[in-house]
Amino acid sequence: MNITTPQFIWKKPKITGRIPRPRHGHSAICYNNSMIIFGGTNIITDKSLKDVHVLDLTTWKWTKPKVTGQVPSPRSYHTAVLYQDKMLVWGGYKELISSSFKFNDVYLHILDLKTWRWSKMTPMGTLPEARSHHSAVIFQDKLIIHGGAYDIYASFNDLYILDLRKKRWLPVELELCHPVALPGLKVHGNTLIRFFGDGAYQGFCSDVLTLDLTNLDFTKPLKLSFQPANFQAIENYSYKVPIPPDASGDEEEMEDDYFDDDEEDIEDDYLGDDEEDEDIEDDYLDDDEEIVDFGDGIPYRTIHSYGEFGNNLVLYAGVAPGNGVSHATINDLVMLHLPSHDEANTGTYTGLIPQVEGQFPPPRFGHSTIQFHQQMIIFGGIWLDTYCGNHQHDNDVYILESLEKVL
Repeated sequence: MNITTPQFIWKKPKITGRIPRPRHGHSAICYNNSMIIFGGTNIITDKSLKDVHVLDLTTWKWTKPKVTGQVPSPRSYHTAVLYQDKMLVWGGYKELISSSFKFNDVYLHILDLKTWRWSKMTPMGTLPEARSHHSAVIFQDKLIIHGGAYDIYASFNDLYILDLRKKRWLPVELELCHPVALPGLKVHGNTLIRFFGDGAYQGFCSDVLTLDLTNLDFTKPLKLSFQPANFQAIENYSYKVPIPPDASGDEEEMEDDYFDDDEEDIEDDYLGDDEEDEDIEDDYLDDDEEIVDFGDGIPYRTIHSYGEFGNNLVLYAGVAPGNGVSHATINDLVMLHLPSHDEANTGTYTGLIPQVEGQFPPPRFGHSTIQFHQQMIIFGGIWLDTYCGNHQHDNDVYILESLEKVL
């Protein structure tokens, strides 16, 4: 089958308003022409956040709504999904202590997007164990949660389904599934697609898996099993690992400025610094880089983001294996061409390199991505150099836009 490779262009809009502080591990959803972000880790203080910010995608202006109700505790690497007129938040960790995560809770936190009022629910049934770095999707009136981590070395291999109408976790037994943290998870018709991710001690996941959700009887205990998909790897694939500049001096100066105020005042007063962000990008353009090529054509990655353009999933950045290191920050763009809905469990998933114009953003992981018409909107994340410990960040917004109309 002849697949037409889509074309994209990177753009960077001029942002105004109350720009959120730099962060990673936050969540984002798209609602009513706006991007709504919640929580994450403050890159300067390394503390988890519980704030909500809204970016109007028609004016590119940030605002901070006044939320009320049962506000969730600060958290990072949780999930947030849109259901009706509500943002559903589950999981995440409060802080990282040594190699272990201190988790928050297993409530389902609900933000009403019409009133900006938080509430929480403890569903009936067997609750999932607390976790972070999991993946979540909505299928019909069900919230599906898969994988995740309970420390930096170990992952879960389970799947939970929450019936949002009955407010009950459904019993699910998942067979023959390797543990995984932050895999890509996408509903394609009546098929759940899982792709790549991090298997901790078992290494990066190299496969694409499918789970048929057709005609499941949710009134009985479910016994499910992911099936290996036919995945065609990317021919002659390699990726670059840029080496960031040492910005420890700039970071220390920023940190002093941040600690002049309490946390809430910092958040209200922080409007960003165009000059500082521009310096980060200028440094990035001159960086050294190394080429990583494992010879198998597999775009290994985790803590990445992805968007859907027709029958194509576009995967951006994240963390991948490096030369001599287990994890390295990348910023490449790859594509997973999907078979039709009818052939989602039997067809071929094809890896490709799309054609891209414009300046790529600096490498990052732990960023957020939402889909807005023919665009992926990207915010936040952190660029960590595993080799020497430096890191960079920004709080800019980047747009990946399709140059073709996708039906």
